[in-house]
Amino acid sequence: MDNAILGKVAHQLESHLDVSGTWVSTLSTQSYDIPLKSDRLRYQRRLLDELFESSEADVAREGRSVLLTAGPPGAGKSTAIETGNLELDGWRIIDADDIKVRLLEDCWADGRFSPALDTILADGFPVRLNELSTLVHVESAILADRMAERSVEAGENVVISGTMSWAGTVAEKLRLLALHDYSDVRIIDVEVSSEVAVYRAYQRWARGRQAAAEGGDPRGGRFTPRSAIETLYGQDTSFSRCNENAVRFFNSDAAEAFDSIELLVSVGVGEPDVYRRSVGNYLTSIPCALNDRPSED
Repeated sequence: MDNAILGKVAHQLESHLDVSGTWVSTLSTQSYDIPLKSDRLRYQRRLLDELFESSEADVAREGRSVLLTAGPPGAGKSTAIETGNLELDGWRIIDADDIKVRLLEDCWADGRFSPALDTILADGFPVRLNELSTLVHVESAILADRMAERSVEAGENVVISGTMSWAGTVAEKLRLLALHDYSDVRIIDVEVSSEVAVYRAYQRWARGRQAAAEGGDPRGGRFTPRSAIETLYGQDTSFSRCNENAVRFFNSDAAEAFDSIELLVSVGVGEPDVYRRSVGNYLTSIPCALNDRPSED
């Protein structure tokens, strides 16, 4: 498919999925400022029970260890876990992106997204299901948080995959883990520049849309609006706010409650910087946010 045509399609999706657009206001499954109707609340309870119970038999209890991820979309967090020689047998994996898949499928089945899916874009093909991930973003994040709470309350070993882009995540997760006597915490933060994150997200989407047009997975590739990525960065777009929050989590006084806490910060293709604390004591140098590091010039 011609790159110029793909660019036009991306621009159309950006417009449709803008926060001020009609799709977001009329089709989104949940927002932070509008209470849910009772039937959607019941649906969420059923879905949470189903998602939680589907892997419950394989999850070890009373481990009280947690792995948290941080970093912008497309940075390579999943790859870092897969290649990190981590022993995660018996761990529950909670990822809002996995929940998005189920929410999208259910919205397709009940016809909620038909007005969007019937829209033909500049390449002559309709909007694909995965391109509407923005419309279930808030709900998937809220459900992932509720799953994490339930898992931690049960004392499970758990991987909580996310961006750690919201500063409030730090206090919430620290409180939750300390309340339920978690002892071992690991944070994997993978950082790329805003430019790289936007490029990777675009390429991932473009490959999926091209494949769907050629008879592949009809759901296409997940579309992440450029603005959703750029808001994760400050004036310096080299590193995201996710890194700032990961470092704040690690350095927090509340982290003294953990027997051990480890922070791995990966930038580029080299080995990650590793920081460790034990019962509050620093076993390595004290990390600072990447954007706060003195220039080497």
